Amino acid sequence: MFSNISEFYQYVQVSNGLTLKVLQPSLQNALLHVVYNFVPKDELNSLLAEHTVGSFSNPIRQEGFALLQNLTAKFTFIYHLPFWGLTANDAQLGRLKKDDVSLYKWENTELKEAAFAQAYQLVEMTLEFFENNVAAFPLYQAHQQRIDLQKLFVRSYKTFAQFCNLGNNRALYVRMHQFFPREQYFYLRKIIGEALYTDLQSKWLAGTVNADELLLIQDYLQPLLVYTSLVKALKELPINYSNGLLTFAYSNQDATEERSTATNNQLQIVANEYANEAAAFQKELIDFLSDNLATFPLFAQAKTYTPTPTNPMDWNDGTNKLFSF
Repeated sequence: MFSNISEFYQYVQVSNGLTLKVLQPSLQNALLHVVYNFVPKDELNSLLAEHTVGSFSNPIRQEGFALLQNLTAKFTFIYHLPFWGLTANDAQLGRLKKDDVSLYKWENTELKEAAFAQAYQLVEMTLEFFENNVAAFPLYQAHQQRIDLQKLFVRSYKTFAQFCNLGNNRALYVRMHQFFPREQYFYLRKIIGEALYTDLQSKWLAGTVNADELLLIQDYLQPLLVYTSLVKALKELPINYSNGLLTFAYSNQDATEERSTATNNQLQIVANEYANEAAAFQKELIDFLSDNLATFPLFAQAKTYTPTPTNPMDWNDGTNKLFSF
């Protein structure tokens, strides 16, 4: 990822004590836990090959590689922090040497928080750049994870962010890729029925949904999928909740760090709120489809559809005698 340590120093301001060999385990962590989750390994290797020969096929690819180098360097530094005694000299970080004074614990904490804040911003910038220039990165464009996300009713981070407060919209959306397809296929399909689901899905992928179908998708299916998926994700993904925002927290931030009881309690409250929202949207969805069966006749095949009961008195118009004496 870096030809030499000088390239690494372009992105992380440290004064001494680092070699690529020393950083290798932390660099691999940065690639495995962060970079490869957003940009496929084959695309990164393709960019690395162009960087090695000093010739990129176009300036956009060179800019994209620089972003990935920066992202990798930032997270490499973060992952290496627990194993590296730090000192500060002239506002520049350096590795602790004999007779140096190490950073205070609160200084280390502030440093780590600042490093994560920068890194999270960079993730958002990198994902935005690749999506805005997707044609320049064919292997990224063809990445199976991205293709799977494009098939969803919630197919972009913008849709996702409409229904919840996020600290890192794009990063959390991409990491939700394991939950959205599962909830859409196994949960939503059962609610609206196989026939209606297949019909809507094929039209959504083809871009041929009509106004009524778009209303159904945007006002009912999308929020329902977001809330049900988040309920599952809050239990399984490393997500932090702070200042009213949900933020994806990268794993292995610290070998000894665990969520506090307060954080767990907050996340449980948020999960309960989302579960209530999901239940409310499910009821509204079923009611909407039932009330508009003429528009969505395929819903009649769903197990959740309950035909309107026939009034037992409807057959008696007053002319028929119930009893005779």
